[in-house]
Amino acid sequence: MPKKIKNKHGVQHAKLPKLPHGYKNLSDLIVEYARPMLDEAETVEMQKQAIEIAIFCWKTSLLPEDERIKEIETMVKENKSGREGAVEMIKYMIDRRLNIYPDVNRQIMVHEVAKLDNGMLVFYLASTGADVDLKQTRTEQVYVKVDKTYIKQKPG
Repeated sequence: MPKKIKNKHGVQHAKLPKLPHGYKNLSDLIVEYARPMLDEAETVEMQKQAIEIAIFCWKTSLLPEDERIKEIETMVKENKSGREGAVEMIKYMIDRRLNIYPDVNRQIMVHEVAKLDNGMLVFYLASTGADVDLKQTRTEQVYVKVDKTYIKQKPG
């Protein structure tokens, strides 16, 4: 269990474990995790979709393998895109998460990708502040951290 610290107001907060590779926010890490898809995205809508897919893959990668397979099958059935290509891309992204960020098991609770008036995207997410199994935390307190990241647009 993370060590608790008291701030000057007497409220207790969990001391958050550091993210790898110098990332300060999980949202920054997720944007980098989604980079292969973001680099291929030609429009802001495609960038939004890339983040949504990355979030799905991140969440799915945290499931036991048998549940992962069911989740992928359900998503592909609901999505009208090409099945084979979608499954391969999802598997690639899950493997990417497991290989590059094996020790980051934060659960993403909610997220939003919004387009600003200037055309940029902003990505918000709320995650568990530490690696927890949400199924085991019905009676325990879960710390939530909210992050925000701006997604840079391609020039031109």
